[in-house]
Amino acid sequence: MEQTERQDQILAALLRLVARGGIEAVNLRTVAQEASCSLGMVQRQFPSKDALLEAAIEYSMQQLEQRVQRKLLRSDPASSQLLGAILAALIDTAPETRGETVIWLSFLTQAVIVPEYAQHLRRYYQPAQREIAEIISHGQRELEFTTKLDPLETAIGLLALADGLTLQLQIGSITPEQASNVLARQLEGLMVIP
Repeated sequence: MEQTERQDQILAALLRLVARGGIEAVNLRTVAQEASCSLGMVQRQFPSKDALLEAAIEYSMQQLEQRVQRKLLRSDPASSQLLGAILAALIDTAPETRGETVIWLSFLTQAVIVPEYAQHLRRYYQPAQREIAEIISHGQRELEFTTKLDPLETAIGLLALADGLTLQLQIGSITPEQASNVLARQLEGLMVIP
């Protein structure tokens, strides 16, 4: 097994642990047990819990990007459909994505007090904001979205909305159907009214 495969095996195990017991369930030993490998193997790949958690965020984002790409391949090329597919992927509640969601939310809460975590997360938010803003700009040029909205501010708001909906979904305060309806209403608000 090559190094990348071992790392993916370890990170997938970490996400399963997080899905069941939160970030508190994670240490190098529990991850080794979950991955059915030695503690030494985990330590060779990830020298500390912090290194392991940072790699897990990276891995989670790669998994999210792959899900978004799959949704985009199945969606209509219209800007509203692309944007809807991205936002739906961000609030995905499938059991297999729970670990990714929990680790993301854990990082978000820690980022408030740990500057390194905040810096790490900004590396994901800023490109996502720009990419969504570009989709909105494209939709405006195609006369699909209203030009009354600033694309970057709208993108920031949509990502913040997705984070809030994700949190509320995870604590059971709203249903997946309610979250989808909220996103649909937000997207309708971007549309040019014929």
